Amino acid sequence: QNEVTKEPKIDDEWLTALGSFRVIHIQQDPASTIWKCQLRKV
Repeated sequence: QNEVTKEPKIDDEWLTALGSFRVIHIQQDPASTIWKCQLRKV
């Protein structure tokens, strides 16, 4: 779980303590409070 400052986009790359990941799918809950992002390690 991570905090984001901007809306995530497909093909964004995230650097974490576990390595670098690319966003491949994004879904938002109906209340627009939570983003669910599917990531792939690059």
